Amino acid sequence: MNETAPNVDYSQYDGWEKRNISNRTMASYAFGSFAVELAGNSFGALYFFFYQTELFLGPAFLLAANVLFAIWNALNDPFIGFISEKKRPFWKKWGKRGLWTAISIPLLYLCYIAVFTPPSIIFKPDCVTEYCQIPWFFDYLLFLWLFVMLCLADLFYSLFYVHWFAQFPEKFRTDDDKRKANVWRLYLAIGAVLVGALLPPLLYEYDNIRSYAMMALVIGAIALIPSAGVLYGTRQSPRRKMMEWNEDKIEPTPFWKYFKIGIGTKSYVAYLFFYTGNKLWDQFVLGTLPYWNKYILVRPAGDSTLLLALFIVGQLVAVPVWTIISKKIGFRKTMIFAGFGQALLTAPFIFITDYYVSMPFFFIAGFGNGGMWTMLAPVFAEVLDELSLKTKKRDAGVFVGINVFFGRLMIILFTGVTLWVQIATGFNAELPFGQVQNPAASFGIRSLLSLIPSVGLALFIGLFSLLYDIKGEKKQMIEKMKAETGL
Repeated sequence: MNETAPNVDYSQYDGWEKRNISNRTMASYAFGSFAVELAGNSFGALYFFFYQTELFLGPAFLLAANVLFAIWNALNDPFIGFISEKKRPFWKKWGKRGLWTAISIPLLYLCYIAVFTPPSIIFKPDCVTEYCQIPWFFDYLLFLWLFVMLCLADLFYSLFYVHWFAQFPEKFRTDDDKRKANVWRLYLAIGAVLVGALLPPLLYEYDNIRSYAMMALVIGAIALIPSAGVLYGTRQSPRRKMMEWNEDKIEPTPFWKYFKIGIGTKSYVAYLFFYTGNKLWDQFVLGTLPYWNKYILVRPAGDSTLLLALFIVGQLVAVPVWTIISKKIGFRKTMIFAGFGQALLTAPFIFITDYYVSMPFFFIAGFGNGGMWTMLAPVFAEVLDELSLKTKKRDAGVFVGINVFFGRLMIILFTGVTLWVQIATGFNAELPFGQVQNPAASFGIRSLLSLIPSVGLALFIGLFSLLYDIKGEKKQMIEKMKAETGL
């Protein structure tokens, strides 16, 4: 297989091999995981609950905002991935990835802060629970505000995630380096979950709109940490920058061909199934949790902090356990066991209605979820290695962008299914805190937290297990060809 730029001697640009796999680089790179997970856990699932139960935005407006957001998403994520591979003048100095990872995090959080400071607060600051007094046009204004800010947040999320995650297989090339870097990534991600899941419920109160705005501002200030921390670890080596600068010596690949290559690669399709199932689980469990805490457990918002803490402790315990298991049985089998285990451990929540009974189950669910987290990056790195050998260059941004698109589709699925279940069961979004929903609505909330994510995840993991084929001789061949080509 031809090298990326056969007429260029890249040996003069060597020297970053040890830097790329140093603990300092791995820790700095892992701050990107902190940025992504902090945004997802603080804002990703909460905005739906906020607009429905605090601002009383109607189901039609919520559905319309999310469907239009899906259309934007369908274009935005693959497009960002594709244009990230187009040569730019700054590549020679900054590299293909570094500049974008530096500027996108602050813009991402600024948009999420705006999601929780809509015009209803700006124009009517004394409005807390008397939303019914706001003129009808505020429904349309809120809808427009939500849609625009979600789109902008997704733009900057994709801009960061595509360029950040695409560097993982470029920097960490052996299985051992992938495992070590992944442990850093996981612990920084879990740290973000600790902050993003535990802190917001302590800052906002049910039936108090302004408290959500304060929560968003605090989280935005914390986001300055990963904005600075990620810079060192995402710098690209002189060798990598020159390889990217000379990629125009290979015929440019149109987007349709990238897509065709991806869909024609069994391991990539299998990974898309896993990634989608993982995001489905995250969206339904984390998105339904505020409803479950408020209407099933009937506990103040701050009480969900302990449950989430137990969940995160389970994740922390799981990371070294699943990492050791992956050394024994490989990435593929570990992924399958972790995925099916997580699906099974989610099912019992359909029966739980007591706060104290739920505590051990949150720890157990966190342990299962930690297994999926542990395998996410190493498995995708294997897939990107295979794809780079097919395209003859490290153009991972396109495929990462397609991943993000499928993950974002789960937001639309969550919106549609949740609204359908709520309407079918008679859910009352205006019911004040302290009152319980009718039995059918309560069962609907418990189903959204347990049955749907459990069955959905099991289905997607089953498809992954049937299709993923990087194992045995094929894995050895990929490692050999990667060493020969320098990709």
